[in-house]
Amino acid sequence: MSAAALADGGSGDFRGPRRHGGSHRAGRTEGAGGWRLVLGLVASAAGAALSVTVLKEAMSVRDFEAWLSGHVVRLLTGIEAGSFVNSPVVWFADGPHRYMGLFISPDCTIDALIVPFTAVTAWVVWRQVRLMRPLIGLAVAVGLLFGMNQLRLLLVVVLTVRFGYVNGFYWGHTLIGSLVTVFGIVLIFVVYALIVVRRKGSRLRRGKSS
Repeated sequence: MSAAALADGGSGDFRGPRRHGGSHRAGRTEGAGGWRLVLGLVASAAGAALSVTVLKEAMSVRDFEAWLSGHVVRLLTGIEAGSFVNSPVVWFADGPHRYMGLFISPDCTIDALIVPFTAVTAWVVWRQVRLMRPLIGLAVAVGLLFGMNQLRLLLVVVLTVRFGYVNGFYWGHTLIGSLVTVFGIVLIFVVYALIVVRRKGSRLRRGKSS
């Protein structure tokens, strides 16, 4: 029994308003819970739709990666490079009068790698009904995936120019490029998890402070 109740003597005048205020708070809680459920359903459906859209627009993603790679290679290395319009091909200068094309195949794009992150984000929103952290985590993961693949394409171009098509492409694409992809995916998943997952310790600290 609280000190306020002892001082009042448990009179009906004191208990009445408390019951009335509690009903209002319960109504507000139920209303907020309903809106959170609707919001979670909409966000989860949007995440599932985004996963399907990414797979459907795979060619557009590859075209964008080729366009971006042409700018990245020229900016970071000074090698003359570019891309063809609406084509997943990066071209670069391999000598004064020699140009080579690098075709971004379905196995070399990040299109399929984005889908697990969109699917997990939709699942997290559905389970926890939180938007900000999952969406930030998804945006960071997608940005890092693009950066990882651009680094891989950059290595292929630089090593090909430096060591020739046979040796340079083999080292840049098969060996070093594969390592960049494997370790990059692991690192990106860890970063994504750190952003999205709320640690129990932080919840306990917030609970004690409140």
